[in-house]
Amino acid sequence: MKKGEYKIPGGKLVRIEIETKGHEIESIKITGDFFLHPESTIEQIELQLVGTPLRKKDIERQIKDVLKQFDGELLGVNPGQLSECIMSTVQGN
Repeated sequence: MKKGEYKIPGGKLVRIEIETKGHEIESIKITGDFFLHPESTIEQIELQLVGTPLRKKDIERQIKDVLKQFDGELLGVNPGQLSECIMSTVQGN
Protein backbone atom coordinates (compact mmCIF):
# COMPACT_ATOMS: atom_id res chain seq x y z
CA MET A 1 0.00 0.00 0.00
CA LYS A 2 1.27 3.45 -0.92
CA LYS A 3 0.36 6.49 1.14
CA GLY A 4 0.62 10.17 0.34
CA GLU A 5 -0.35 13.47 1.88
CA TYR A 6 -0.67 16.65 -0.18
CA LYS A 7 -1.46 20.26 0.58
CA ILE A 8 -3.41 21.84 -2.25
CA PRO A 9 -2.09 25.38 -2.91
CA GLY A 10 -4.61 27.75 -1.35
CA GLY A 11 -6.76 24.77 -0.48
CA LYS A 12 -6.98 21.77 1.76
CA LEU A 13 -5.02 18.70 2.79
CA VAL A 14 -5.62 15.45 0.87
CA ARG A 15 -4.51 12.00 2.07
CA ILE A 16 -4.37 9.03 -0.28
CA GLU A 17 -3.94 5.32 0.48
CA ILE A 18 -3.80 3.25 -2.68
CA GLU A 19 -3.04 -0.26 -3.85
CA THR A 20 -2.44 -0.98 -7.50
CA LYS A 21 -2.37 -4.10 -9.61
CA GLY A 22 -0.58 -3.83 -12.90
CA HIS A 23 -1.52 -0.45 -14.29
CA GLU A 24 -4.88 -0.15 -12.50
CA ILE A 25 -6.21 0.94 -9.12
CA GLU A 26 -7.02 -2.09 -6.96
CA SER A 27 -8.20 -0.16 -3.88
CA ILE A 28 -8.14 3.45 -2.72
CA LYS A 29 -9.02 5.51 0.34
CA ILE A 30 -9.31 9.29 0.05
CA THR A 31 -9.42 11.43 3.19
CA GLY A 32 -8.43 14.93 4.24
CA ASP A 33 -9.80 18.23 5.42
CA PHE A 34 -11.55 19.08 2.14
CA PHE A 35 -15.33 19.08 1.92
CA LEU A 36 -17.57 16.99 -0.29
CA HIS A 37 -21.33 17.26 -0.35
CA PRO A 38 -23.04 14.87 0.00
CA GLU A 39 -20.37 13.21 2.16
CA SER A 40 -21.24 9.70 0.97
CA THR A 41 -20.06 10.66 -2.52
CA ILE A 42 -16.44 10.00 -1.49
CA GLU A 43 -17.27 6.31 -1.07
CA GLN A 44 -18.79 6.28 -4.54
CA ILE A 45 -15.66 7.91 -5.97
CA GLU A 46 -13.46 5.29 -4.28
CA LEU A 47 -15.62 2.45 -5.64
CA GLN A 48 -15.67 3.93 -9.15
CA LEU A 49 -11.88 4.28 -9.20
CA VAL A 50 -11.30 0.54 -8.66
CA GLY A 51 -10.16 -0.86 -12.00
CA THR A 52 -9.38 2.59 -13.42
CA PRO A 53 -6.12 2.82 -15.40
CA LEU A 54 -3.34 4.75 -13.68
CA ARG A 55 -3.60 7.78 -15.96
CA LYS A 56 -4.45 11.23 -14.64
CA LYS A 57 -7.05 11.91 -17.34
CA ASP A 58 -8.88 8.61 -16.66
CA ILE A 59 -8.89 9.16 -12.90
CA GLU A 60 -10.11 12.75 -13.30
CA ARG A 61 -12.88 11.64 -15.68
CA GLN A 62 -14.10 9.00 -13.21
CA ILE A 63 -14.17 11.56 -10.38
CA LYS A 64 -16.12 14.03 -12.53
CA ASP A 65 -18.56 11.32 -13.61
CA VAL A 66 -19.34 10.38 -9.99
CA LEU A 67 -19.74 14.03 -8.97
CA LYS A 68 -22.19 14.53 -11.83
CA GLN A 69 -24.10 11.29 -11.14
CA PHE A 70 -24.54 12.04 -7.42
CA ASP A 71 -24.81 15.83 -7.79
CA GLY A 72 -21.67 16.08 -5.64
CA GLU A 73 -19.65 19.19 -4.94
CA LEU A 74 -15.99 19.28 -3.90
CA LEU A 75 -14.80 22.27 -1.85
CA GLY A 76 -11.11 22.98 -1.26
CA VAL A 77 -9.93 20.67 -4.04
CA ASN A 78 -11.03 20.05 -7.63
CA PRO A 79 -11.11 16.77 -9.61
CA GLY A 80 -7.88 17.62 -11.45
CA GLN A 81 -6.02 18.30 -8.21
CA LEU A 82 -7.42 15.15 -6.63
CA SER A 83 -6.31 13.03 -9.59
CA GLU A 84 -2.86 14.67 -9.40
CA CYS A 85 -2.63 13.71 -5.70
CA ILE A 86 -3.51 10.12 -6.60
CA MET A 87 -0.89 9.95 -9.36
CA SER A 88 1.77 11.53 -7.12
CA THR A 89 1.10 8.88 -4.48
CA VAL A 90 1.42 6.08 -7.04
CA GLN A 91 4.67 7.56 -8.36
CA GLY A 92 6.03 8.04 -4.84
CA ASN A 93 6.35 11.83 -5.11
